[in-house]
Amino acid sequence: MFQHPGDELTLPVIPHRKVVSAKLLLSETPVLFKQTTRQLVLTLPPPALIKDDLVIALTMDKSLDGIVMAAGPMPSPDDSLIDH
Repeated sequence: MFQHPGDELTLPVIPHRKVVSAKLLLSETPVLFKQTTRQLVLTLPPPALIKDDLVIALTMDKSLDGIVMAAGPMPSPDDSLIDH
């Protein structure tokens, strides 16, 4: 069962890549985000606006080919953020 995570969703960044846009996959509604060197914070729409699953499409500044991701600790929330 899907549970809305709240107003924001914080994810680790993909090394050496920058998110250039974020949007809801079905409606293509833009999603506000902030990115530091260590974390990506997505501002989520209110639950009432989500009709099905919440899927956010991220557009990166470079291809993700060859990127190997590994799980690690989440960054601390005091990283300086860049608004988009």
